[in-house]
Amino acid sequence: MSDPTTPEGRAELRELLAKATPEPWQVDDCEGELRVGAGDAVTAWQERTDEEGRSYRVGTPPWTWKSTNLIYEHDLETWDEGEDQDDDQRRADAELIVAAVNVLPALLDALEQASRDYEENMRAGLRHKHRAEQAEAALGRVRALADEWDTLPCVCGYQIPNGNDDSSQCLSCAASDIRRALDGTS
Repeated sequence: MSDPTTPEGRAELRELLAKATPEPWQVDDCEGELRVGAGDAVTAWQERTDEEGRSYRVGTPPWTWKSTNLIYEHDLETWDEGEDQDDDQRRADAELIVAAVNVLPALLDALEQASRDYEENMRAGLRHKHRAEQAEAALGRVRALADEWDTLPCVCGYQIPNGNDDSSQCLSCAASDIRRALDGTS
């Protein structure tokens, strides 16, 4: 069988489910007869209460059912759990098989959703990585520009006007300010 965490493995399991007797499956353990079935292939139990208030169960045996609805049948040596280790193992195996078949569609759906979520998270991560790389490149360009300005002579004493009627800073000093801002020390 393929790996169920892959799309191919899930498709294979869904194909097996489609070919098998439709779920839900159920276990019937009555008077030494262990059955795994679907639909009406197992005894239908009804809870009842007698006139003294004691509860009991009445089983309606499977008289009319499709032959394919009876999946497994085994005559046990004992009627009750705890009397025979092999019978108890058969009961436990039957319960596990039924539980696995009944939960398999939901598990496959959850795996599909998890796979879609993973893919979306990977795409989002790549988008964030791309944005981070762009930001790093922009910072690199700003640092390179600051390095270039740093080579220029300081002319702050000349009071170069910036058009706002106050003093402007020379490029060399602006480079120092930019570098302190990028380093988080300004």
